Amino acid sequence: MITAEPCPRCHGIVVDEPTQDELLCINCGWRPRLVPPDVQREVDIHRGEPSIGRAHKHLPRGKPSLSWSERARRRKERLSETG
Repeated sequence: MITAEPCPRCHGIVVDEPTQDELLCINCGWRPRLVPPDVQREVDIHRGEPSIGRAHKHLPRGKPSLSWSERARRRKERLSETG
């Protein structure tokens, strides 16, 4: 069944699909977003705060690479042990 309100995105025809139990725009495929109230409340509480991913993005990972002098020293140690 065609609804009276047009699509908010493209102003196309919005159809109420009885088999899918939701509204659907014929032109662009828009569907209304249904966000549960508890999820929306959490989003509103944390809005504007820095995310954890950005705060910890540049942490060093693993051991730092060896300097050329340390690599040369270890190579000499390995060669002296085997030879």
